[in-house]
Amino acid sequence: MDHHDRLSVPVAPAPHRARSPRSALYNDYTVAGIIIAIIAVVYYLSTLIEQVPAGLAQGIQPASFPQGVLVSILVLLLLALYETREQAMEVPEPVPGLAYMTMAAMVISLVLVTQVDFFLGLIAFVVVCVPLWGMPRLGIALLYALCLHAVLFLLFSTFLRVRFPAGPLTSLFS
Repeated sequence: MDHHDRLSVPVAPAPHRARSPRSALYNDYTVAGIIIAIIAVVYYLSTLIEQVPAGLAQGIQPASFPQGVLVSILVLLLLALYETREQAMEVPEPVPGLAYMTMAAMVISLVLVTQVDFFLGLIAFVVVCVPLWGMPRLGIALLYALCLHAVLFLLFSTFLRVRFPAGPLTSLFS
């Protein structure tokens, strides 16, 4: 077999993979259907917003903006479905454990922000996530968190006159 014969050997097509039941979960149309259902519910809720007199509407009614956003999302969704209609479906890789740990830190931070102290929750999030994401020096992460949130507190409370909910840490500076 010479060089030309090797180039003309037909290559067998790749074997067809059977679709697993799990791959239906990642189908573009399944996700689009869920998004359309959410849009329909939120659009219905936006129709419950009361109308205001034309003189007070300042150009548009209160329900018009959220409805416009929902219609825009729907149009973009339909365009995305149209563009991806002929592409092969790929099952995404599993989400790494770091993402779940970050989500847990966000939930814990949210609980701290709403139940204990706004700035304490934000500082706790930085102190937990910075080492989690690979920075080994906890002292620098803590210093960064304290300085960042002190500057944010001074900026918002002094210059913008934003009042933060009272909490153990916020009460020290108010």
